[in-house]
Amino acid sequence: MFSLKSYVPTLAQYLNLSPDALYERQRSLIRAGLLVAVQGRGPGSGVKISVPAVGILILSVLATESLSEIDSVVRRLGTARANKKSCPLTGSVEFGQALEIVLAQMNMARRIAWIKVIRPAQHAELVFGSANRKNIDSSSFGDSGRAHDFQMTIEAQLPGFAVWCIADDLNDLVDGKSLNAIEQRVTQMRSDPTERWLRFFKGERRN
Repeated sequence: MFSLKSYVPTLAQYLNLSPDALYERQRSLIRAGLLVAVQGRGPGSGVKISVPAVGILILSVLATESLSEIDSVVRRLGTARANKKSCPLTGSVEFGQALEIVLAQMNMARRIAWIKVIRPAQHAELVFGSANRKNIDSSSFGDSGRAHDFQMTIEAQLPGFAVWCIADDLNDLVDGKSLNAIEQRVTQMRSDPTERWLRFFKGERRN
């Protein structure tokens, strides 16, 4: 299985970060005990790529710009409770669980319009379409932030197309597709995303 580090350059493009900046987040998450690395050098060592590992890395980017805050704010955002009994899209009661389910299931990822986190309240929203994509609904997690009305707020938002692309990558890696092929696909998207966008829109699994 590939290491998370090997996917960081690709994931960084979806998150609009440099690979070095995203890798520093990975290292901070390891120090905080939020990611677990296999000790050693070379193949077989490091953090293994998985849906939970990619999910916590994305969550850290949505939660904060400060590496010093990662431990506390990522734990808080990951365990933010659904404002309803559970998320109507995923059935999850916590935001971290909902994000993992979305990344693990292509059909569900395709329904995401965007994922938004409002700081410093750490209020998260999944905005998604119905199965026929004709209606929009949302699922909220955590504090609405009304107690912070006297402070500046910052919104971090990941578009649904990016969410679907990441889920698509993870599914391809599980199926044995090479990292080079996935990297080349993202490079091509930077100049012309049309082909992949059509796959997303039509719900097609592969090229």
